[in-house]
Amino acid sequence: MESIVVDGASKHFTLRHAHSIKEMTVRAARRQSLSERFTALDEVSLAVEQGESLALMGLNGSGKSTLLKLISGVMQPDRGSVGVRGRVAGLIEVGAGLHPDLTGHENIFLNAAILGMSKAETEARYDEIVAFSEIESFLDTQVKFYSSGMFMRLGFAVAVHTDPEVFLVDEVLAVGDPPFQKKCLERIQEFHAEGRTLVIVSHDMGTLEQVCGRGVVLEQGRLAYEGGIQGAVDFLTPPDTPLEAERRKRARSEADPENTARAEAELLAREVMPDATRLPDPLATLEHGLSLAAGQDGMALEFGVHTGGTLKVIAAAREGKNVFGFDSFEGLPEDWREGFPAGHFAVDEPPEVPGAELVVGRFEDTLADFLEEHPDPVAFVHVDADLYSSARTVLGLVGPRLAVGTVIVFDEYFGYPGWREHEYRAWQEYVAESGVRFDYKGYTTGNEQVVVRITGVTNGDRRTVPIAAMPFAVTTLAGRAPVADAAPAEPAEPVTGDPEPVAKGSVRKAGGRLRELDVLRFVAAAVVMLHHYTGVPAPEWPGGSARRVFPALGSVTRYGFLGVELFFLISGFVILLSAWGRKPGDFVVSRIVRLFPAYWVGVLLSLGAYLAFNSWVPFGPNTDGPLERFLPNLTMLQEGVGSQRMEVIYWTLYVELHFYVLIALFAWTRITYARCVAFMGAWLFFSVFALESNSAFLKVVLLWRYAPFFVAGMGFYLIYKYGSNLLVWLLIGAGWALGCYYDVKYNFPDFTAAPHSLYIIPAVVTVIFGIMALVATHRLAWLRWRGFTVLGMLTYPLYLVHQTISRTFVPRLVPHMGRWAVLGVLIASALLAASLIHLLVERPAQRHLRPKLKAALDRIRAGGPATGS
Repeated sequence: MESIVVDGASKHFTLRHAHSIKEMTVRAARRQSLSERFTALDEVSLAVEQGESLALMGLNGSGKSTLLKLISGVMQPDRGSVGVRGRVAGLIEVGAGLHPDLTGHENIFLNAAILGMSKAETEARYDEIVAFSEIESFLDTQVKFYSSGMFMRLGFAVAVHTDPEVFLVDEVLAVGDPPFQKKCLERIQEFHAEGRTLVIVSHDMGTLEQVCGRGVVLEQGRLAYEGGIQGAVDFLTPPDTPLEAERRKRARSEADPENTARAEAELLAREVMPDATRLPDPLATLEHGLSLAAGQDGMALEFGVHTGGTLKVIAAAREGKNVFGFDSFEGLPEDWREGFPAGHFAVDEPPEVPGAELVVGRFEDTLADFLEEHPDPVAFVHVDADLYSSARTVLGLVGPRLAVGTVIVFDEYFGYPGWREHEYRAWQEYVAESGVRFDYKGYTTGNEQVVVRITGVTNGDRRTVPIAAMPFAVTTLAGRAPVADAAPAEPAEPVTGDPEPVAKGSVRKAGGRLRELDVLRFVAAAVVMLHHYTGVPAPEWPGGSARRVFPALGSVTRYGFLGVELFFLISGFVILLSAWGRKPGDFVVSRIVRLFPAYWVGVLLSLGAYLAFNSWVPFGPNTDGPLERFLPNLTMLQEGVGSQRMEVIYWTLYVELHFYVLIALFAWTRITYARCVAFMGAWLFFSVFALESNSAFLKVVLLWRYAPFFVAGMGFYLIYKYGSNLLVWLLIGAGWALGCYYDVKYNFPDFTAAPHSLYIIPAVVTVIFGIMALVATHRLAWLRWRGFTVLGMLTYPLYLVHQTISRTFVPRLVPHMGRWAVLGVLIASALLAASLIHLLVERPAQRHLRPKLKAALDRIRAGGPATGS
């Protein structure tokens, strides 16, 4: 996209030779002309791309400043046209825009207004402008008493704070002192790094080579040369001798190590990606990658959001589909290359990008949980991660989601000093380890971006055989030996025989978070909450029973205990998704962070209810009191050590804990499709054998009572991911049949004593299984309202605290309010408490607890703390 277009622009001036009547008379008598026409610019045409830095070069009087004034809008061309996109600012003359009779303070507001800033914008940036100018002591002095350097300081400070899209500079840096010149150059380079368009006029060839990528040379108002900046410098000031040319070449190479890096990148491009499309700029490269992914269903992810500019491009191209951007917005987590220290690229606030959701936090802290909650494949990835460590994190976690046709755009792949040690290295290592196959589809000429498209994946297991057509045979990697060229091998048979993931494009509109599961989670929690509030015997209500207080509603909500079965089905689905492709330790860390922070708050609230109101749950005459139960309950192992629960519903958490242990052990063997089906069948059948043998140990280990629901949930996930399979459906059917029987045969008498319970319970269980079948076959994918995500996040804390709130509030509210008002207060209080726990406990725990646990896990894997003398 062009920021500046100059089309056939010409500008003429009149040079007058007589300035008085006497001079006019004398020249007329001598038949000399009184004036003549001077052509400053003659049919000049050029274009400047967005984000480009252009040097306007030429001898004095060649038309550089005139062209700059046409671009700035100070003058209009006599012929042709000049078009500029965006806000223009800069310095085209020392003192331009400054009134000599006004003070420095007044001139800041005047000059800012001329450059298009409002008074409010100027006031907001006033302190920054003053600090940059370094002339605070003279702001109350009229600027006519300023030196030329002070003029330039004030004018430049205002110009660089107007947030321009196009920035113009005309030789004004020559009047500044060296420290301020360096400061100004650094700010100009920041503008360039931010993608702003720069046009610079200067006779300092070294500065131009340092800042600009392209040069235009004017001679007597005409365009004489247009090309690379070094070619433009040599055209304007050609070396006098071959020795001078060689010295200049050597000096450039030593002064700019990026020349060597670009040469290496160009060699790599010619040798391993000769058929890839050469693209003119980073934006064109991004758009090329997006066009390749246009027909690919799934999520679009950007890693390294800064201003949100590229994320907007991605969101526009993927309109109607799920687009997510990731960044901590706190700067880089470590030093990158020279000039880019840790903390660089930080911003005050994350941007707002319509059509995209932002995930705030470092990749290693946020990405694993995000992928756990968003199980769909990935269609497009923009890796602007800069660092090797960040890129490695992204590829390690996102890699299992890559499918044939997925497009990745690497933003710092090659072409700068040290490129082999960052995104390039991360990608090479990932390819070598995973066996994924790909093609290079494009790269940015003279820049750092590369587009790759996945052509083959390995269905879950790492390959142990040669990989066909791996395009990494030419370049060595940081001292490693190069991979020898080899004839393309026949594709190896996958070890596992896993089927390809089902192509969801025909049945699912777009990838993203499973909001259908979010809403089901919340429904399950709400049903259980209403069950406890209106459908069970409860000593806090008058008469010792909530069902008597709400007889009509209670006859329905008495079956709300079946919401727990829906929880277990969802858990089987989600936990298998979470453990797939993960090491057991990483899975355990994710479960600790997900379960325990909110749970500890729930336990503390339960203890607080006892201490403040003597409100607690007795389990008979010989049970532990709340103070005795407190410590075992903090571990979630209270039932295993013979203590009792602080709240009745904690029994389900102990059941879930059993399931997590089984899945962690299973993950130790590396989960594959075939192994998963075998595990489900074995677990289901051995749980029945445990019941038949009446072995207490096997009953506990194999979780016989709820194994049918977990196994069925795992089966639904396999159907969701890989498509229908008769054997998997049979296992789900077995889970349904056993689950219906167990819920009737082995439930609490109060749950099954109602008339027709023998029919109602299996009917409700059947509906629950039917709903999960709709999820597995993608028939509920239309549930895309983002509010469902919020409800899903509130589910767990709501489940934890609702009984504590009821037991504490009901005795104090009933004497003063009607039953329906009390119920409304209970529900509102539970939702409020759940929201606060999520915002104040769960989200901070994700940011702070996860990285500490991950660091501890890495330390254990490394063999413990380092030792030394």
